[in-house]
Amino acid sequence: MKVYYVNSNNEQIDLLSAPYHIVETDFFNFEWSYETENRRVTRFYRDVETKKVSVDIFSQNQKDFYSALNRLVEIFDVDNVSNVKGKLFYNDYYLECNIFKNQKDMKSYILPYAKVDLTLVTDSTKWIKEDTYHFYSSGKGRKTGTKKYSYKYPYVYGASEGQMTVRNIGVVENDILLRIYGPAQDPAIKIGDNLYQINTTLEANERLEIDTMKKKAVKITVHGDEINVFNDRNKDNRLYIPIPPGTNIVVWNNSFSFDIVIYDARSEPKWESDE
Repeated sequence: MKVYYVNSNNEQIDLLSAPYHIVETDFFNFEWSYETENRRVTRFYRDVETKKVSVDIFSQNQKDFYSALNRLVEIFDVDNVSNVKGKLFYNDYYLECNIFKNQKDMKSYILPYAKVDLTLVTDSTKWIKEDTYHFYSSGKGRKTGTKKYSYKYPYVYGASEGQMTVRNIGVVENDILLRIYGPAQDPAIKIGDNLYQINTTLEANERLEIDTMKKKAVKITVHGDEINVFNDRNKDNRLYIPIPPGTNIVVWNNSFSFDIVIYDARSEPKWESDE
């Protein structure tokens, strides 16, 4: 089991490795809010939530002990001062959040030991695991960490299932991130019944990103500049459409390479055995 926090500067603090050790948390708990009309429930939604993590800090000497206390502040304050979210990871799932409260048990300071109660706030409320699939202009695609598949008919609509597919392992539709790599002209990718297309030119070393969760479509130049290309979309199809659960056929013209990142979103991290 792994529990760690990564801030917006990509600095990490492991909450299950010395000198830190989680002793109690409620981040597996969740609650849906609801609205009613005429004594009937009309919809469910997730509101802003707070969660607590209690951490023991123990070191062999005062110097390392104080350094551990200081590191907590330095890691968390980066995000709060900048008003950006960090990520709390539980194994492969992460929750975008900010840790805004740090309350210590002052009675324990006689020894190099303290109990620290951390409180986080999130408006994302979903624990997310990113499942990444790679597709290449050679006609080969694979999911990270799995075997490769070969495709004989890379642009035949209605090709047999299993030749070019991505799988949404969730029980509901999930958002995706498309990364399309240049060179490409007016790149288009059909996933299931929806076509994702931007009418633009990508040069070599440029890329296009379409993020249905963030509602963002940008072209990233060789210099790292981001250009909003939402208005260049194929307007006959909706751009920010999540994909349904299960297996989805992927079709493209085989002239460019791209990634599909599926945001597997859950109300709590998935329970998994270490065995």
